[in-house]
Amino acid sequence: MSILGAFCMTSANSIYLGAIPDVQRELHVSLTKAILPITLFTIGLGLGPVVSAAISETYGRRPVYLLSLVGSIVFTVVAGSATKWSALGAGRFLSGTLGGPLVAIVAGSINDIWDTKTEDLGNTFYGIFAASLIWGTEVGPVIGQSIKDDTHNWRWTFWLTAIMLGVSCMSLLCPETYGPQIIRSRAKRQDTPLPPRGRLTQVLKLAVGRPLHMLIVEPIVAPTSFISSIALSVVFFFYIAFPLVFERLHSFSRYQSALSFLSLLIGSILGLVFMSIVNKIKFRKARDMMERYGVHMQPEELLYPAMVGGVLLPVSLFWFAWTAYESIHWVVPLLAGIPFGAAYFLIMLGWPLYKNFVYGSRYGASALAAEGFMRYGIAGVVPLFSVQMVERIGIHWSVSIAAFISLMLAPIPWVIYKIGPRLRRRSRYVLAYDATLTSPSDGSVESEPPPKPEK
Repeated sequence: MSILGAFCMTSANSIYLGAIPDVQRELHVSLTKAILPITLFTIGLGLGPVVSAAISETYGRRPVYLLSLVGSIVFTVVAGSATKWSALGAGRFLSGTLGGPLVAIVAGSINDIWDTKTEDLGNTFYGIFAASLIWGTEVGPVIGQSIKDDTHNWRWTFWLTAIMLGVSCMSLLCPETYGPQIIRSRAKRQDTPLPPRGRLTQVLKLAVGRPLHMLIVEPIVAPTSFISSIALSVVFFFYIAFPLVFERLHSFSRYQSALSFLSLLIGSILGLVFMSIVNKIKFRKARDMMERYGVHMQPEELLYPAMVGGVLLPVSLFWFAWTAYESIHWVVPLLAGIPFGAAYFLIMLGWPLYKNFVYGSRYGASALAAEGFMRYGIAGVVPLFSVQMVERIGIHWSVSIAAFISLMLAPIPWVIYKIGPRLRRRSRYVLAYDATLTSPSDGSVESEPPPKPEK
């Protein structure tokens, strides 16, 4: 159910696409202002996990789930009931901010229950969770346009999201999964001395500081987060570009234009198949190495999907950019969505899986919050200038700019595969997490970042 909540958060943005023309007409706003709620919601998705990640790693997961689900439902209803643009914008921003933690802490819950370094089931659930985030961005346009066409009421794009979030509230029936908080609860029931826990101000300082600190000092976090940011930015650009290409050049209806996003979904499914095969081979080999020699698999062995995704991304973008002509059959640019969908899946799942493996349950949620902060912050502003960009320099060069950027970033997974062990030995957070595996945690919160490793 928590995975369904995370799916709701990522699909809520693309579901709204079908409502934009009606919002523009009913609330008497410009196209840019009608698109702005996408940006506000996306920025909220980036900000929410920055605070919630460390809070969940200090006070447990359940309080964050409760606040996120209830708060997001309330403000989704506020946005759906809006009769003024200001209410719509505020509702979207607050629903994204309060619901954003669902995108980050599910990975922490999975780490709590399974050791993803040795247990296939944990990696299976992590894959399902990550796939739900990716597929939400791809099926949302179809869902949103279908609802709008059937009900002739754009507000139902919000009602459906609120209903799905309500179903997700069943996850609140599950017990706490975070180890230090379980220890505190057990001590309270047994009337024994409680393990120490940081003050609220200290926790909030850490909540904001830790993800941003990791983004600045961790050599793995920043470059990999930027790659994911580019991939998501292209998806957000396609939210605007697909209707422009397929409706203007090929006379698609709005529903047919929304269906074109299914090419990305097909590519994502192929990416999932590829990743499942690779990971199955790698984890089988890892178990054999563990049983025979007592040696753990290196996290860099999980980078093969990101390597392939890094190559497919610029290829698919150049393909789409230079086949988007009225004289070329619409199926040709549409087929470019398949390798792009595969690249998007492999990048968006490959990098978080690697960082989740590296930083573990202690700092994994903070590392993913740092990535989300950069990813949603960069991608969120893309829809605001997409229409103007296409109008001024054309669809071909607009997409080609992203293709050239992704081409420059393509070597990064290969470089990290080569020097990853050296980067991890210099990481203060990796060393601190490894230390917690050999000493029991009392549930207290660190007042400072982990000590710097020796050079």
